[in-house]
Amino acid sequence: MPLFNSPDYHPETLMPKRLLLLLALIGLAPVCRAADPVSVRISKVGLSEIFIPDGQVTWIQVDLRNTTQQALAFELAAAELALDNDARPVTETLRLALTLAPGEARAVHLPLHVVSNKEAVISVQAADAGGRTLGSAARRVPAKSDGNLIAMLCATPELCRGIRQTILLSGSPEEQTRKSGSLRLAQVTDAPPVWWAWSAAKAVIVGLPMARLSAAQREALELYLLNGGTIILLEDQLKDGVPLLVPAARKEGAPAALAGRLHPGFLESFRLRLPAGELRDISSGRLIRFPSASSQNFAAYFRSYGLGSDTPTALRNILHRYRPDDCDCGEADRTGWLMKRLGTSFRFPTFFEMLLWMLGYLLLIGVVNFFVLRRMGRPEWGWITIPAIAVVFSCALYLASARNRPRNFGLDEMTVYRMDSLSPLAITDLKIRVSAPFRSLVRPVLPGPFVNIPSARYDQSVDFGPLEERGKPAEFRIGDRWESSLSLRKWSFNDLNFFGYHRFPGTIYRDSAGRLHNETGISFEQAIVADHKNVFLLGNVPAGAVVDLERVPRSPYPRESGRTANHSPNYPGPDFRISKQQMATGATDDTDDSEDTRDAQGRTASEADLKKFEAEWAALPGQPFSVLEFIRGWSPDGDRVFSQTKAAFFGFGRDAASGASLRGMAPAYKARSLTVVTFQEWP
Repeated sequence: MPLFNSPDYHPETLMPKRLLLLLALIGLAPVCRAADPVSVRISKVGLSEIFIPDGQVTWIQVDLRNTTQQALAFELAAAELALDNDARPVTETLRLALTLAPGEARAVHLPLHVVSNKEAVISVQAADAGGRTLGSAARRVPAKSDGNLIAMLCATPELCRGIRQTILLSGSPEEQTRKSGSLRLAQVTDAPPVWWAWSAAKAVIVGLPMARLSAAQREALELYLLNGGTIILLEDQLKDGVPLLVPAARKEGAPAALAGRLHPGFLESFRLRLPAGELRDISSGRLIRFPSASSQNFAAYFRSYGLGSDTPTALRNILHRYRPDDCDCGEADRTGWLMKRLGTSFRFPTFFEMLLWMLGYLLLIGVVNFFVLRRMGRPEWGWITIPAIAVVFSCALYLASARNRPRNFGLDEMTVYRMDSLSPLAITDLKIRVSAPFRSLVRPVLPGPFVNIPSARYDQSVDFGPLEERGKPAEFRIGDRWESSLSLRKWSFNDLNFFGYHRFPGTIYRDSAGRLHNETGISFEQAIVADHKNVFLLGNVPAGAVVDLERVPRSPYPRESGRTANHSPNYPGPDFRISKQQMATGATDDTDDSEDTRDAQGRTASEADLKKFEAEWAALPGQPFSVLEFIRGWSPDGDRVFSQTKAAFFGFGRDAASGASLRGMAPAYKARSLTVVTFQEWP
């Protein structure tokens, strides 16, 4: 099929198509001709026509319509094309198989990685099984985001104008100038129904009746929140029955205002525990609710976006509650840590082993040629023995090095679920490793709506040379499954990274009696709960289990944390926000001990501790995996770590698997999962 990356793709034969493409762009008409069997129109490129070229996906909405009187089966191909490079794809090509009934219209949402807006277009083409083009469209790549995008969902345009004035005109003239230069306010008239489309937004202001949003749009906003986004609610506009005043103690039952409703309100479980004007961490994101856009706290919240050195200290201290410190710990790459500890790896001779082999070779050559042959009176045989010994020695070294070589293809699947104790929705981070015993072409298949995280060569901040020298962009088939092809060398592996979401039947929560309930439907082989004082060692936690925390073993939190090692990657850090301020409780004063040194996270550690940590790190490969490894790299100051999030649950098991496979192969399959639940309330 001659689409973009196809082997039949020849730029010199596609000049008419490129000419039509350029004419369409000049005419600003991103639709196909009326005579096309499939009408193709690119209606959305990025959230409010903005994209962020830092590895995040860009939302592409394509409106399709079958203009014929018969059903059409075709393949939709989308890519960012570089017009200054023979219209070749810049990143990847997405392919989606579709079937439209006669006259049927459908909107398709594509997660495309866009990296450039110079001489580049977004091109979408529909072609049948024989390669005949049924319809096509193209649009210029929109502008990059040059600041923090604040997306606004408003009931009326007048409300959005009022919000814009409140945000930009609050504070001193200097603060207003900073906000005007850094913030980009955009009204979103049609909320995307896919959560990754919101990733370009720094924050989302929700100020419209929830009845105007579909269930998919509301779920997309919740997933955006759980994945690190900030949602600002204007309660007078939502009109979903959730009261603004939070009861002082809501142990059981529901407020009378919620009685008789058929459907829960938007983010109801979080809002019922969140007073107005208070910023609360929800998993990796933040939620805040205001009575209306005209409330004083709403203006104060956005004034904090313009704080600078000229802002009075007293005012900065007041507004600091809206700007809690971010996590200053290491990367929380938990899938990478699981793969490092449990994934397939190839062991080759170390430098020390190679040195011993070389010394043995030199010793053998010396003994045979300078002692044995001279004693035999045949030193001229050295012309034969030296190459013969070299060949035999090379074969022996090869066999010794290849003793651990793989005999079969391998497929490792490491999944991390991130969720909050009040919601069964979870963000899924997935890493897949495909390993090969010999040079081959493999086709990994992943069921479900996962989105691929691209390789570093798409990152525009890294210089990879001219575009044509960066290698052939990949092709992905998406839809009800994700599929691509990988070319692997002998004894090599390739890692693929994805993100998605999963809805569990329940969550992990703690009741008023202090018992922990596992209602996720999966069992955990190992589990712990960490708070600012203790680490509760739960051990095995089956699905549906209820654990009394007063009866399980516990260990002081500082004893299990505080490790550091001069290695990369280091122990994973928390992915929720912690305080940069040193707390009074558990703080360490390093001014009295001149022999103490600071580790990579700024913590104080003695030389003896650092040597102990290095020894522990060196022994790690030979030790069984422990879920405690996920908190070893955290700061030992529990009050600092759990200043916003009050506790965290880690459950390790094998039940939750995404079901990856290799098409046409039966690889050695290994699946492990980690479920991380954060608690914003902890008795």
